[in-house]
Amino acid sequence: MSFHKMMNFETKQTIKQALIIQIEEVGFERVTVKNLALTANINRGTFYLHYKDKFEVMEDLQNGGFAAGVIK
Repeated sequence: MSFHKMMNFETKQTIKQALIIQIEEVGFERVTVKNLALTANINRGTFYLHYKDKFEVMEDLQNGGFAAGVIK
């Protein structure tokens, strides 16, 4: 896997982990992209490079798009 693809994969995993954390803390309805970015320690612009909105992140998670153990 190329360096770029690996970084893309890791960033998406981090965003999905942030969504899980935010859902546990405030519930899905109250999750915002701003708080996802803060939790993932990324810029909002970086979030939007990978996902359209929180619903797309949730869809990715529901489709088995999470590799456990990747997040540090």
